Amino acid sequence: MDNLDIVGLVQLRLSALEYEQKVISQNVSGVEAENKSVDFSAFYSSFQNATVEDKNLMLKEINRSFDSFSEHYTTTDKQVSLDEEIAKSIMVSGKYKALAEGLNRRLDLLTTAIGGRS
Repeated sequence: MDNLDIVGLVQLRLSALEYEQKVISQNVSGVEAENKSVDFSAFYSSFQNATVEDKNLMLKEINRSFDSFSEHYTTTDKQVSLDEEIAKSIMVSGKYKALAEGLNRRLDLLTTAIGGRS
């Protein structure tokens, strides 16, 4: 099994979801004049093809700076649809919640394995 930093990987996905939520919030509030969307497919593709050592380095680097996500959004002239943005927001928050709950369960298992049952 690879020695991949699972907690770092989860932190990366949580940070990406947080960034997506931030972009959606900006679209809804109308702070930005243009409609923004987030696309991490190029990053995920390069991440998937990297070696375990490179993956761990990528995780450390991107988790160190939240601003590094800004290169993954695009803007369009398309009118912001409030219904679409709210639906996206609900999906993102659901993914975030499920991932956080999964991480908590994993950490509970590790705590039990290290300290025994209490």
